[in-house]
Amino acid sequence: MAMVYVYIFNDLNKDTLSLRCKSKHDDLGGHALPVEANFHFTFKVNFWGTTLFWCNFNWGKNHGGSYDIFWYEDDLLYKCSYKTKNCTWHARNDGIYSMGIPDNRFINFYYWKRRTVYFFFDGLSVNDDHQASSWLILHLE
Repeated sequence: MAMVYVYIFNDLNKDTLSLRCKSKHDDLGGHALPVEANFHFTFKVNFWGTTLFWCNFNWGKNHGGSYDIFWYEDDLLYKCSYKTKNCTWHARNDGIYSMGIPDNRFINFYYWKRRTVYFFFDGLSVNDDHQASSWLILHLE
């Protein structure tokens, strides 16, 4: 199988992009990308064509999520170009964009996930005779 080249660019307005990319067998470590910086890596698709890479992204106070950035299927390979195998991703304030090689334009592939924080309170005193347990759920934007 041919080499695949993955590039991730920080196109956020002002924030550092933290990311950690992995596959089933490889952990590429954590990286902090200042604005306009990029991270790239190269690999060969396995014999069975089941190679999958995903990245955990974080930026600002509450933005981020885990997203697949390479899988061996025609829809992605078409965008990455069958010939050059360059997969280019751009993190922007409204989501993660893929550079569609054949169309030579950016496509919003993923919107940032809303991050939720859960707090569990056990044994809250309701009155002198009763205690309660409760969840506080915060949706962060």
